[in-house]
Amino acid sequence: MDYLSPVTNAQPLVAGPGEALTLGFTIRDPDQLRAAWMEAPAVPPATGGDTLAWPLPGPPPSLSDTERTLRAPGVPGRYLLLVSGVWQGQGDVTYGFFVEVP
Repeated sequence: MDYLSPVTNAQPLVAGPGEALTLGFTIRDPDQLRAAWMEAPAVPPATGGDTLAWPLPGPPPSLSDTERTLRAPGVPGRYLLLVSGVWQGQGDVTYGFFVEVP
């Protein structure tokens, strides 16, 4: 079975262990916001420019309800952050972020 590949920035964003990260939306905040962290594969996929499409070996992690501010993992490593926003009557979108915690 194939799964969608999260698309992220090619160069990791750097966040300190447990650092507060705030999600911002241009027009208005979504009515529902969900997020999940997962460890990034050890070897990133080949880049095609400014983005990476990460093949997942299984289903993506379940997203949990979250607030606009969340915390980076407390353990050093490379992670993928998946964020899904739902706007009632307007649809939804999922964003992916490649994050490194030194």
